[in-house]
Amino acid sequence: MSKEHWSEFWAQGNVTSLPFDYELNYDNEIAAFWNGQFELLNDNAQILDLCSGNGAIALLAAKYSQEHDKNFSIVATDAAKINFEAMTRRYSLLADLVKNITIKDEVLLEDLELNQSFDLITSQYGLEYTDSAKIKGKLDLWLKDNGKIALVCHAQTSDIKERMNREKLEYSVLDGIQFYSRVKKLIRNSASQKELAPVFKEARAELSKTLLTRTSPILQPIIQACQFVLTATPEQYKAGKINLKRFIVQLVSAYARLKDLFKVHNQFAREDWYKFYFSDQVELLKTGAIFHKQQYEVGKFFLFEKK
Repeated sequence: MSKEHWSEFWAQGNVTSLPFDYELNYDNEIAAFWNGQFELLNDNAQILDLCSGNGAIALLAAKYSQEHDKNFSIVATDAAKINFEAMTRRYSLLADLVKNITIKDEVLLEDLELNQSFDLITSQYGLEYTDSAKIKGKLDLWLKDNGKIALVCHAQTSDIKERMNREKLEYSVLDGIQFYSRVKKLIRNSASQKELAPVFKEARAELSKTLLTRTSPILQPIIQACQFVLTATPEQYKAGKINLKRFIVQLVSAYARLKDLFKVHNQFAREDWYKFYFSDQVELLKTGAIFHKQQYEVGKFFLFEKK
């Protein structure tokens, strides 16, 4: 996994990795699951959120602590840059919550060093991205005796995967002309409108064929970008170049994140997957499915305890 495209995603101020379903933060069943874990903690409990993304679960913990006067100590860590500044610019009401979270970002979990132990270790859609051989035993050391580990992971039969398959089909329309790599190189080298024109002309032709048979919320904005590059006057192009670059960077990053998700989605297919991550000191207590608005499965939870 490359942390670059995830850092770019968090720099947009996104709170979750599923912003269309959970814009401000995870709610409903997911929030209820996490609040159920926080409810079990004593006052002044210490929480470590691993592979935190932009701190969504840490923010839920901070909110619970604030609302219930629990005074939790919360640490959020991620391989990418946790961008609370961009997030609070976009969602100012989160500003009070981030003050109560300590960030340890831009460090792989495999390389993370901590000199404290925790009552609860959390992670959502994160542990799948790590190297089990390199982290086995680390979480055990960070967990207090009788401490808990709570995870939400990608479910093998999740409806999210069906959506991912549809999105991958849309994005892959442009794979044949190597659109993503060519545009990325061109943008990084500050390509002129004339230099960009050939690849956008090919892209428009490919997209036009596809859009004859179906509509696509992913492909339609790309064809609009193609039209802009191919038809804008020099003055119009100069004025819109920043927005074009921002759109292309987001597009390339979105496809890269989707590929990451496919790589890790089946990481926990084995029932005993956790034995590759934890020592025998950590015991599985409970597992089950989590749904979004009681309609489609968004993940599977796992609860562990250190003996």
